[in-house]
Amino acid sequence: MDRNRHMASRTSGPRTIDSAPVGLLVDFDSGLGSNCQALSDVKPGTTVTALVTVRHLASGRGGRARGILIGSGGQAIFTIDADANARLQDSLTQGVTAQVRGTVTRIGSMNTISVRGVQVVTV
Repeated sequence: MDRNRHMASRTSGPRTIDSAPVGLLVDFDSGLGSNCQALSDVKPGTTVTALVTVRHLASGRGGRARGILIGSGGQAIFTIDADANARLQDSLTQGVTAQVRGTVTRIGSMNTISVRGVQVVTV
């Protein structure tokens, strides 16, 4: 997906993809300004944001949580550590649409988002 098409869709409403799913699209700051790419193409350690709907959410050991986010371009696994989960558990619930912010991490060979912040979006 080229940057011009992304910017046009950003200003005219929800993002759309004309081709096959490429993976959850995330926004991040690069040395050249704001950028948008599939999560799978973003370097681990990068802080990203995405407009998503929580498809699945499950509690884990030690107060952590994990789940699946779905948004433009596809879906992704997310994790929340115990400290962030204590702050976010009332906002990040199954079925909610939200702007999430977090760090790209890897589980095996797959990029995931370690969520640190959430802003619920009313649709």
